[in-house]
Amino acid sequence: MSGASDNTSKIPTSASSNEEKRLEKILSDIKGAGDVSVMITYHESNKNSNDEKNKAKGAVITADGCSDAKIRSAISDAVCAALDLPAHKVCVY
Repeated sequence: MSGASDNTSKIPTSASSNEEKRLEKILSDIKGAGDVSVMITYHESNKNSNDEKNKAKGAVITADGCSDAKIRSAISDAVCAALDLPAHKVCVY
């Protein structure tokens, strides 16, 4: 649909990609996690605000080891802590 507004911030790809790569590295260090992929969405930044940092809105994580409930929980907990997100904003598959 052309002209539709997306409320997800368009932050520079290198900044979001860097944060995602760092989180992938940390999560892959969890025993049993295996290969991990991370996608982070961000709130639209307020250009009138002095807050330079874009706040994470949510995260989607895929990991080979997620069939194990303990590993899935550890990954979710780590993402919540790293991004200061509530658990309902983090999906782990």
